Amino acid sequence: METYQKIMNERLKAYYGTDVSCSHSRFRLAFSDDLVEKRESEFGDPPVKEVREVKKYSYLCCWILEMHCPQQVGMTEVKTYDHYECVWAWNKYEYYRPVWEDIARVVAAVIAQMTAPVKKNSVILANEEAAQQQHTENLMFDIIQQGRSFLGHQLEEGEAVSFANVKPFTGTKES
Repeated sequence: METYQKIMNERLKAYYGTDVSCSHSRFRLAFSDDLVEKRESEFGDPPVKEVREVKKYSYLCCWILEMHCPQQVGMTEVKTYDHYECVWAWNKYEYYRPVWEDIARVVAAVIAQMTAPVKKNSVILANEEAAQQQHTENLMFDIIQQGRSFLGHQLEEGEAVSFANVKPFTGTKES
């Protein structure tokens, strides 16, 4: 199994590269039983708070695709954080080894999801519209309060152009 894992991880590194901030591969394939981390928690009876090496995925027994992530805030109980988080677990049956096409399909889906534009629901659109309306009202109040004309405000903000000493067009050509 170790050779299979090494081959797949080399392929993941070759296809999807490494994190620019370090030399870690962006994605890695691992078996859940092989991953451990040091975690601070209460162990034993009576409970005693201490740091122990425990399985990272004690609730799984399968192949896992992980993605390299920055250290998460608020995970003070984890003492040896390896910066990888699970994005997919192949738990069809205990010894299923995912083929490259399965791995590539999951990675492509993850990348597509991460790079997809944010879809705005009706609540977000309504909030943005209300914020724009409030901004317009505040702008008009400022103009009235300061005694400036609307054209004066537009000129100040660069939203209008003024042509000094330009005579209006009267319909006849002046010589």
